Amino acid sequence: MTMGLLALALSLSSCAVTAKFPMTRFETPEATGTGERVFAEGLLGYQGRNEVEFTPDYNLRAPTVTNPSVEKPSHRLMGQGYVGLLDWFDIGLTLPNSRLGLKAQLIGEPRLRAEQGNFSAALNGGIAYSREEASSRAFSNTTQAFKLTEWQMDAGLALGYRFSKNVLLYTGPFILWDFVKINYQQNTALTGTELNGTIRSVGFNLGTHITLDRVFFRMEGAGTKTKIGNVNIGQALTV
Repeated sequence: MTMGLLALALSLSSCAVTAKFPMTRFETPEATGTGERVFAEGLLGYQGRNEVEFTPDYNLRAPTVTNPSVEKPSHRLMGQGYVGLLDWFDIGLTLPNSRLGLKAQLIGEPRLRAEQGNFSAALNGGIAYSREEASSRAFSNTTQAFKLTEWQMDAGLALGYRFSKNVLLYTGPFILWDFVKINYQQNTALTGTELNGTIRSVGFNLGTHITLDRVFFRMEGAGTKTKIGNVNIGQALTV
């Protein structure tokens, strides 16, 4: 009996249906710059993210896109790489959410040539896709299952100033849309319910980029206003 209760408890744990999207972005206003060759940069980071919970437990409560909850910001490990295709234009990939990103520098020198006093500005944007699904048998005659699909689109403006050759301070607004589709079944033998919703997150960030020879470090804080359905919540995060 004890082992059976333990198995049931484990089957009911970590059963939330949650959308996750970036809060800190680590997008600077300087393109990598190509010089006379293709130049690339890579970043490993501890990224802050927003979480919208549609149900704390899909075994006990059906998901809702009308009255979900916005949870406290969390973090995840992430990797980001950019390649300079032109002196002012980069293309990049961010993992684990498979975001394809673009950056177009509007004014200022790219990072390879930036000196003290360089003022820079760039537009950036990206698109990402993620999918999560799970099922569980909470009781002998009932099976619950869900599939969460997310398409995310984001855009931002980054402004920066180099206080020295090695220290860049940057800031700017951004917006993200998360197009969510949830397929939910209370019994896998029956037709499921499909829910669709759009999360809009508008934010502002402040960060610093410090270069030490061929290695660089970035620290960033951000504040966002997240809206979906009847929910409209502001949050701040420092990394």
